Amino acid sequence: MTAPKKSNPRYWTKEEEKRLRYLRESLGLTPAAISEILDRTAYSVKAKIAALDIDLPKGFTRGQGTTLPASQMIEVKRAWMRGETIADCAERLSLFEPRVARAYRLLSKQERERATLPPQIGTYIGAKEMALIVAPICGIKPTAIKGPSRLKPYVCARIAIARALRERGFSSTVIARALGRTNHTTALHWFKQFGPYSRHYPETLAAYEAIKNAEAITAERRAA
Repeated sequence: MTAPKKSNPRYWTKEEEKRLRYLRESLGLTPAAISEILDRTAYSVKAKIAALDIDLPKGFTRGQGTTLPASQMIEVKRAWMRGETIADCAERLSLFEPRVARAYRLLSKQERERATLPPQIGTYIGAKEMALIVAPICGIKPTAIKGPSRLKPYVCARIAIARALRERGFSSTVIARALGRTNHTTALHWFKQFGPYSRHYPETLAAYEAIKNAEAITAERRAA
C-alpha cells in the first residue's frame, strides 16, 4: 500500500520550496506536473504557489506554461541545444508541436537572460567561479557548496561542478579537494550520479549547462 501524498501546504521544507520555485519560475511546469515530482497533491502545490506568490517565467501568461513533465522538458532542452527543429523534436518525443514550440521560446528567453555573468568572473572559470554560477540556480550560498550539508540543492551543485571540472581533464583527487573533500572516491561517486540527478533534479542539469554557457562566454572574451 502506497503512502498518501502530502497535502498540507503549511508543512513544506525549505528544500521543497526551492524546488517548487525552480520548477514553476524556470521551467514553467503546471501544478499537476509539479505535484508528481514533489509527491504533493495538486491542491497543495497550487496553495503553496499562491502563498509564495510564485509566477510563471517572463513572457508566459496563465495557461501558457510548457505543460511538460520535468523529464520531457529535459529532453526538449537537449534537442533545443542541438539545434533540432520543433517538428522533429515533437515527432521524436511524441509531443504536440505547440507544446514544444512554447518550451523552445522559454528556453531561448532564459538563454538571453543568462548571457551575463556575475561581476566577479573574468576570463577564467575555476571551481570558485563555478560555485558563484550554480549557487543562484540551486538556491544556496556559494561558500556553502564546500560545506558538509548533504541536502539535495548542495549535492546537485557539487555534481554539476564535478562534471564540468572532469570534462576539463581534472583528476578525481583535485576535484574532491576543490569541493572541500579529502577522498577522491567522493568525486567518483559524483561522476556516476550526474545522469540520475539530471533526470530527477532538473536544477542539476540547469547548473551544469549554466557553467558550460559561462565557459563559452569567457572563451569569447579571451579570443577578443
